[in-house]
Amino acid sequence: MAQLNTDQQIQKLEEAMRMAERASASSDVPTRLGALVLYAGIVDFLAIQAARLVERLVLKGQLADGKTPLFKPNEDSFFYNRKISTGRILVGIRKFLPFTAPSADISADAAHITKLAETMVADAFRFLDCRNPLLHQIGNPARTFTEVLVMADQAIAAYHAFRESHKAFFEAAAPYRFGPRELDYFYGQG
Repeated sequence: MAQLNTDQQIQKLEEAMRMAERASASSDVPTRLGALVLYAGIVDFLAIQAARLVERLVLKGQLADGKTPLFKPNEDSFFYNRKISTGRILVGIRKFLPFTAPSADISADAAHITKLAETMVADAFRFLDCRNPLLHQIGNPARTFTEVLVMADQAIAAYHAFRESHKAFFEAAAPYRFGPRELDYFYGQG
């Protein structure tokens, strides 16, 4: 199966986000519920991107400490091909926390990035806690349809909170992504 190039991937994700935003604002109940399917896919994608960044932060730290890295960074296909659940990805991120700094001058940054990562993971779990009952328990006789609609609104709000915390984490961690040394070490392309 041919893979989308970067521009095609960005275009696809932007279109999904635009569709989800329009649908989530609709007064039509089925359309709003459909927005959650798109949001769920976007949350899955963003969780994978967060996991990949966390892996790279950890690996960069291991190299900075003069250690041999304990694993290799994973590509998107690793998560999709193995059908790793979003919850499991989030638990995996938590296992790498807290981040440690290779030097005292950036220990405050490590603590700040750790806090942002913890918030992002908590926000993602809040979204899943709203999404899962909608997708898996809509027929539960203990829930009225009004409760289902309230859960949909809660899931939409949780999605937006996750998007914000994901963005904050990525922006704070950006200076610590792989540089030429790490790219060369793992990919031979410094």
